[in-house]
Parts: sequence; C-alpha cells; structure tokens
Amino acid sequence: MILIVGGHPDYQDNPPEHDARWVMNKSFDRDADLVFEMHRREKWCDRIEHLNGFDCPVIMQERFHEINTAEPYPLTEVAAMTGVNMSCSIAYMMAMAMLQADDMAVWGVPGNSEAYEYQVPTIAYLAGLARARGLKVTFHPDSHLQRVIHPPKRYGYDGSAELFQ
Repeated sequence: MILIVGGHPDYQDNPPEHDARWVMNKSFDRDADLVFEMHRREKWCDRIEHLNGFDCPVIMQERFHEINTAEPYPLTEVAAMTGVNMSCSIAYMMAMAMLQADDMAVWGVPGNSEAYEYQVPTIAYLAGLARARGLKVTFHPDSHLQRVIHPPKRYGYDGSAELFQ
C-alpha cells in the first residue's frame, strides 16, 4: 500500500501500514519514498535547497537540473489511463499509484475548505476508478474526503436531509 501524505498535520496521525510513503512538495517529512512537486519552476524556485534535501526521487513536471533527484511525472501514461486532467497534487499522486497498480491511503488531506472545492471531484473520480480496477483506497477517517466518498447515510433510504451532517 502507498501512503499518500498531504500537508495538513491534523490528518496525519495513525496512518495505516504501508510499503511506500509519498509526500507533497512542501512537506518537511523526510521519511519519504517519493516527493511530489507538480508546479512550474516559478512556484518552487525559492525551495531548491528544501527539495534537494530529500534522499528520494522528487517527481516533477520534467527533469529539472536544479533538483538533484528530479524525475519526470508519467503524464502521458496517466492521462491515457484516467482520461482526466489532475486538479491537485493528491490527484497526481493517486493516479501514479493506480499506474503502479498499488492500493493507497490518503492522509493529511482534510478536504473541507474552499481550497478543495475544485479538487474533491477529481479525487472522488480517481478513488472510484481505482476501486473499479480492484485497488483499495482508504481515506483518513476524520477527513471530509471520507464522508464524500463514503457518505454515512444512503440518500433516500436513511434520510437525505442529514446526508453529510
């Protein structure tokens, strides 16, 4: 299982057992097997020293010479497999896990603020696509993503008015 770790500390506790740990670009968590920095150079050029501080590959849009362990993201393969544009770093990470045919757990992603408004549909789509491919997808139990993907009640059967309360 791949543990996908976002940047929110309230949702990083008690992760499940995993074989690989993938972290987001701004993480100070050095216990990673892959780091993802999916932004253009202008967004990370002030963090070159930080990104070079990881001993693992840094997955990026391309192999940038400033980053010692930079490796290009397999965008062509992922786009062919998913058929969607990625809306956030977590989506890129989930899609790459699917490309490797690995189960995944998403921790460190609350999913309940305005910033996630455009991200959650892609994350939900990828979770469904991964499950259709026979992969297990787990979200932190307190994350809003857990409630979006697994509503606590069934619409119509259990009372639609209380679906996300």
